[in-house]
Amino acid sequence: MLPYHELTALHGTELVEGATVIDNRSDEEMTLEVDRVVLALGFLANLGPVREWGLNIHRNAIQVDKTFMTNLPAVYAVGDIATYEGKLKLIATATAEAAVAVNYAKNYVDPKAKVSPGHSSHKRRT
Repeated sequence: MLPYHELTALHGTELVEGATVIDNRSDEEMTLEVDRVVLALGFLANLGPVREWGLNIHRNAIQVDKTFMTNLPAVYAVGDIATYEGKLKLIATATAEAAVAVNYAKNYVDPKAKVSPGHSSHKRRT
């Protein structure tokens, strides 16, 4: 792990053999021998024109309720762009938020649909 470094290039023919990184503090570039690359992505959200949509914005994020719906009907937000009390900005959290939001959105457009789809272990075998 190299804090303050940014990946600028990967090298290799059929497999990864090297990576070029740059030190964000000094602009020093170095090439490393590597055979795997694991990305730990993180960035600050830029709302841009979304700020003009009439959404409730709190600390540069879109405020959502427990179903991940915004203050606008049928508009949902998940991941780093969304915020609520107790929010943890993690990839695993965002993935779970997406599953929850999709189920509530489906129920919103089809009120007869169950919010909880059940578990695959509970499905009947044919």
